[in-house]
Amino acid sequence: MKSTSKIIISVIVGLLMVVGAFAFLNGWITGSPKDTHPPCDQLSSVAEATAALDNHENLAKEIEKLGDGI
Repeated sequence: MKSTSKIIISVIVGLLMVVGAFAFLNGWITGSPKDTHPPCDQLSSVAEATAALDNHENLAKEIEKLGDGI
């Protein structure tokens, strides 16, 4: 194989590796699914959630103090 062919193949493989690493680091390629919530039929009902908030009012207020990003 000629040296120019080896150089071209090396450059292409290197570019593919760089693009792949860039895609992975930016989240375009993930190692795990992003949908991490439980299925809808396993979520608490509104009544259960309201009762839990009433029973743990202090904890709910502490979480609200942390800000909107929580």
